[in-house]
Amino acid sequence: MFSDDDPFQMVAFMLYDLGDPSGKFLRVFLKGLIMIVLGAAFIGVLKLLWPETDLTAAVIVMFLLPPPFVLPVFADDADQRAYVSSVLSICTLVSILGFALLAVIG
Repeated sequence: MFSDDDPFQMVAFMLYDLGDPSGKFLRVFLKGLIMIVLGAAFIGVLKLLWPETDLTAAVIVMFLLPPPFVLPVFADDADQRAYVSSVLSICTLVSILGFALLAVIG
């Protein structure tokens, strides 16, 4: 399925369709959880190293943004392109909801 010399094998595996339609939403949910943990850790490191700077909003925006839409260009199969495009669309919708939540929270 994937070659051993592919540096993006983990990313490709995460985006590969396993035939389960709920897998798209599960992957987006897992990506969100990973981004929350990484963002919180990054904010913690920033606060620890530079307590006088306030970059919390910038880090939240960075981790809330969806993946780049150029990814389907690198997919080999038409089914993979369709799957990656649909996952990117779901990620974009989740990002829009996240920005709306940030606007409400302030």
